Amino acid sequence: MRGERLTILILLLITLSTLVSAQFEEQEGSTEYDVGNPQSDPQAWQDQMGNDHGVNIDVGSGDGMSYNEQAGILTYSGGEIDLKNFRGSTIKISGNTVTVDGQELSNADKTTKRGGSLYATDVESAEMSGTTPYIFEHVERLEHDGFIINQGSEVEFDGVEFNIASADSIIINGGVATQVLEFEGGRSSFRVKQADQVQIRCLVLDDVRNTDFTVYADRTKAEPDEDELLRITDCTQTQTTYTASADAEVTITEQAPITYTVRNGKVVYETATHRDILETEEASELIFDFYDGFKCMSMSPKASYYYVDKLDARRDLTVSNPEYGNLYTLCLKRTVSQTFSSDGLIDFIENRVYLQNTIDLLRYPLKDGQLIGTQLTYFYRGLTDPVMELVMNNFITGVQKQNVPTISQTASRTHLNNFYEIIEEPINGEMHTLIHLNEIEEAHDSRLEEYNGIVIDDSGILRTGNMEILPPNHPKIKELLDG
Repeated sequence: MRGERLTILILLLITLSTLVSAQFEEQEGSTEYDVGNPQSDPQAWQDQMGNDHGVNIDVGSGDGMSYNEQAGILTYSGGEIDLKNFRGSTIKISGNTVTVDGQELSNADKTTKRGGSLYATDVESAEMSGTTPYIFEHVERLEHDGFIINQGSEVEFDGVEFNIASADSIIINGGVATQVLEFEGGRSSFRVKQADQVQIRCLVLDDVRNTDFTVYADRTKAEPDEDELLRITDCTQTQTTYTASADAEVTITEQAPITYTVRNGKVVYETATHRDILETEEASELIFDFYDGFKCMSMSPKASYYYVDKLDARRDLTVSNPEYGNLYTLCLKRTVSQTFSSDGLIDFIENRVYLQNTIDLLRYPLKDGQLIGTQLTYFYRGLTDPVMELVMNNFITGVQKQNVPTISQTASRTHLNNFYEIIEEPINGEMHTLIHLNEIEEAHDSRLEEYNGIVIDDSGILRTGNMEILPPNHPKIKELLDG
């Protein structure tokens, strides 16, 4: 009996010795796992993050990383990431780069999630794609499916469009916007509150304020807020300005001939000698000549073309399509080789104005050969399908040749000055030329020396056939009265 007990005791001692020796050997051959130090056992640590936060994370060897278990924050060489907000995400960390669900951030100071969006503070660079929403307080360089932002602040992507508080530059759709404030939109349509320059392929707009852009394959539409001014350099290097009215828009093509489609605004083209202006409410079309600027216009009702001569304001003129008019095509001839087929033509080579159909021509009043006012007045009004040809001496005075079609409804009015008005209108089915005299104290200079055989001399006397009409205060009136 005593021998059996001794045998059992010896066996127990041997077993205990074996267990202690095995445990010692196991401890001696392994490192203790430390949750605060992913490097201590990367796989164990990664497994624990999956259990604790539901995140699939790969930290490689875990070199240089530390983890605050209470806060749930992993610190790596590029910054910090708050793991507790990434449940269901796949994260990979390599060096200074963290990749979250395929989105790559380098040297991101703090990375977390806010309201379902990936959120980071200071980011050196980011490569993003797809529809993952994110918010970066600041990013030095961000690339997203061809969209590049440099030095962006408060950059937000909602899965479809960007909202950017500011950026040094934004490269988008074959173009770039520089020194941008408040950008909203995507590649094909966006709005900027302010930008030093917006370049879309070969089209350049400078000093942009409060403007919406829509980018098409071969043209760009800009919609600036009321009273904003766009400085435009088109794809042929022609420079213009566009001033917006309410609900304004201008669409500019890229292929020659460059064409502007304008609504509720004013386009200005300027040279050293003159200024061409198209002002319109409804959509009007403007075609540019590579060398000469304005070439032809399709003017909607209430649209006006202004020619402003910077050397002699007496040459200024305006062609205006009245509210009751139809779409009117007006062309400008500035080189001998140009030929046109249009409703109206201003020929700067031969000093000739040709107008047909319903249209108005306005000039400044003259007295003793000089301007006496800054208010444009009607010179000619084509009321119903007339044809008018005006040949002028240096575009100041001239001879009007009126070719009136033989239709009963044709009508026009020509204001020679503030005293004489010649009216062409049907009476009882026959066309008549009427001379209307306005009640004035002093007559201005006549812009015409002759109108279809009616002559106006330098003193202002109108002669037709054997009849003379004297303007107010003409010296000959006193002679007749005294005689």
